[in-house]
Amino acid sequence: MKRSILISLAYITIVSSIGAWGWYAYTADLTKSIGMFLMVTCLQLIVGYITNTYITEKMRKEIALAENQRLLAELDKIEGISTILNCAYCSEPNVKSFIPDEDADFICDKCNNKNTVVVQFSVARITTPVNSILSEPQQTHNIKL
Repeated sequence: MKRSILISLAYITIVSSIGAWGWYAYTADLTKSIGMFLMVTCLQLIVGYITNTYITEKMRKEIALAENQRLLAELDKIEGISTILNCAYCSEPNVKSFIPDEDADFICDKCNNKNTVVVQFSVARITTPVNSILSEPQQTHNIKL
């Protein structure tokens, strides 16, 4: 870190010296060329500070945004598989999140016993709700005997 600061100061001094030498060659006044050296040095320091502050702030925001997106993706993953699970020992409802690919064990909040979650899949027929059948217009037939 100290080395990079010294290298930056060396570059600033070289550029300021070139500016002061050019000004001295133009005006042949040593006092004005010293003033030019100081002015160019200050200008470089100010512009460097502003640039560094801008880049640092931009990088900080990008890192924070990436971290927020990672956390949101993780929360979305967990949120989709949160459920109320009854303890196998005391039947106390526990709100837990689990990932089916991993071990789905949890400890009951009430009795502190270890439970495991078993995921079962079942298949059902698709049926038409009764309300939709009743809402359709009914045809009536008048039959004379």
